[in-house]
Amino acid sequence: MKKDFVKRVLSNGIPVYLYRDKNLKKMAVSYNVKYGSLGYYDEFYYEDKLYSMPPAMAHFLEHTLIETSKYGNMLHRFKSKNYETNGGTYSELTSYYFIGINDVWESIKELINMVDDPVFDREAIEGVKGAIVEEVNKNSDDKYRIAFNVAKRNFFANFDAVSESYNTLGTKKSTESITLEEVKICYDAYYDDTNKFLVIGGNFEIDEMVEYLEDIYRELPKHPCARRSADYPDDFTVRKEYEELEKPLDTDFLIVKYKIKNIFSESKLLLDLYFYMFLRLKFGSDTAFVTNLIDKKIILGGISTSVDFFEDSIALTFSTDVLDKDMFLRLLNDELNAEGLDEYRFDLVKKALKVSELSKMDYIYANIIRFATGIDFSEKLYSIDIVNEINLKDIKDFIDSIDLAHCMKTVTYVKKKD
Repeated sequence: MKKDFVKRVLSNGIPVYLYRDKNLKKMAVSYNVKYGSLGYYDEFYYEDKLYSMPPAMAHFLEHTLIETSKYGNMLHRFKSKNYETNGGTYSELTSYYFIGINDVWESIKELINMVDDPVFDREAIEGVKGAIVEEVNKNSDDKYRIAFNVAKRNFFANFDAVSESYNTLGTKKSTESITLEEVKICYDAYYDDTNKFLVIGGNFEIDEMVEYLEDIYRELPKHPCARRSADYPDDFTVRKEYEELEKPLDTDFLIVKYKIKNIFSESKLLLDLYFYMFLRLKFGSDTAFVTNLIDKKIILGGISTSVDFFEDSIALTFSTDVLDKDMFLRLLNDELNAEGLDEYRFDLVKKALKVSELSKMDYIYANIIRFATGIDFSEKLYSIDIVNEINLKDIKDFIDSIDLAHCMKTVTYVKKKD
């Protein structure tokens, strides 16, 4: 059974992705802005004037809109209706959502009003600072989080992906320095109508929902785009090729990030599947490569892998608890560039992936919310058709085209503190 979103574009230009299923009891709604925590957003032109902002402004704005809306704190308001609700700031997206049953249509209006008709108050901004400073303090000694933030910072040479404190939320000092004027400028710059989209899933009539949304926006202020990106150079170096830290860990920890120039014509969904299959075939926990590393006491446990897509680059990340750093780095490099992918194993991984895709139908609400963070991958909720079409030769050809042996990389090594 194929289940996809219906895409409609409202008269103000905001895209809406609508998923209708008469069997759904709840409604899931997320309102999303293409503005995130990546340092790329901290410099921008607004009305032809260049601005440079403190780190983590997207996260600060998320808190501000939720906690200081004209309805009060929206999390408290939605939770009082027994909703699942939250906001989230990702690298390149801010998302606000709820999942609920009672009074949902009115709550859609409240959610849109929270984002599009905010209340900015100097005293309220000071209250938001207190909440974020508390969050900064809580995360300041998370050793693994710090390691990954170091790796992310060093991956980007043109801008501060993470502040010098290695905290994606900035510091107590940078948070307290934020002004009401900066909050307003960031809102006006990034919360324009061309930069937003809605995702709604539930049991409703598509045309009726679109008409209802048009009525809501008709009463709200318009948000034209007056922003353009800062002039970052096309530079595919990294900030640092190697950084070493010392932390109180049980064992040494290593992160390796490869920087791949994103010049591919394929969709992100297809690229992501290529990477997923390649990494499972080469570095899955049951592969001979990984089990040999464990047997020879080079690593502990296994290797975690991930792929992240940015505007012009792709980050391929490996992390592991390591016993012999230098040997692991050498063998990882050899394995990445070794030829040969096993066809029998490919068929097994493909079957497992198809089962996983089909099982998502049991978690429709969670997938509607997650869809927002992957909207640029595909307008399809399920990628089962693409999984069916994928073949081993295409994966081999894709990996060969990358030439990982000559990609820039950054290594973060966290030594166990005695």
